[in-house]
Amino acid sequence: MKIQSKKTKLLSGGNPQVAKGDGDAVVQSFIDACPGWKQEACAAIDALIVQAVPKVQKAVRWNSPFYGVEGRGWFLSYHCMSKYIKVTFFRGRSLDPMPPEGSKDPEARYFHLHEQSFLENSWEKQKLIRWIKQASKIDGWDGKSGNSRNTPNRKPVKQIKFTATLLRLTDEAEYFGLTVPTQITRELGTLAAVPVSARINAGSPYETSLYPLGEGRHGMRLKAAVRKEAEIHEGDQVEVSLQIKERDERSVIPTDLKQALSEAGVLDTFKAMPPGMMNFLIRQVEEVAREETRKKRIQSAVDAASVRYEKNLSRPKK
Repeated sequence: MKIQSKKTKLLSGGNPQVAKGDGDAVVQSFIDACPGWKQEACAAIDALIVQAVPKVQKAVRWNSPFYGVEGRGWFLSYHCMSKYIKVTFFRGRSLDPMPPEGSKDPEARYFHLHEQSFLENSWEKQKLIRWIKQASKIDGWDGKSGNSRNTPNRKPVKQIKFTATLLRLTDEAEYFGLTVPTQITRELGTLAAVPVSARINAGSPYETSLYPLGEGRHGMRLKAAVRKEAEIHEGDQVEVSLQIKERDERSVIPTDLKQALSEAGVLDTFKAMPPGMMNFLIRQVEEVAREETRKKRIQSAVDAASVRYEKNLSRPKK
């Protein structure tokens, strides 16, 4: 087994912090820096991918190895967690059978590799090879916008990456967040709220907002589901990747909110709201951790759409 480099920093979960780069060499640097059994397992994953897709293209993005096919985009990446290696298939829902673990991303699926199940189970390896071969033959992720390589009519967005410490925001409840570096706030050019699509430690993307803290800084909240997926705790150093959303780019309406709006007969009214207002109401729903609070936020969004609906009815027709 190769000796772990002492110069490479390990993030929460034991994932190596490796600079962005293209080609096999940077991927091997990541593998060499993996701790314990994960080094052998990541090397085995890499070998299986090369075996299944001889002309595979490699890179490291967001401290994770990425694998793709020219003209099709990225089809797979993996990331070291505390007790397993999380393998992401960017178009996992198109595979047969689908990888077992779900994702907030509607197209992606995960496969969790544990030490014994992978290194000592040839069946696990054969299953992974089948998925790799399938995934390499369909359009993957372009690494820039959305999940599909052919996502139409998407505007380019600014990408930002930084490392921050997970902080408890209040002693009274399980609210956690982080402080955005002052330099990034200066680059944003605004002290107002900024809508973003965020990834924590290369996890699933989720929509949130950078909110003003005062004194020229922004903060960002991390809800329980995000912390659980990334396996992070108070005081951990986390890798944050952000895509700044265009102000007129509409967010996806969560299923439970859409159902409530439909039952109230105001779904079309909600969709017709100005993008900024609609996105704000959606983020208010998605950023909460408690189910009771989420229901209250959904009702607030329904009430706002209902008020707008009544105003539209009261306007004289032209």
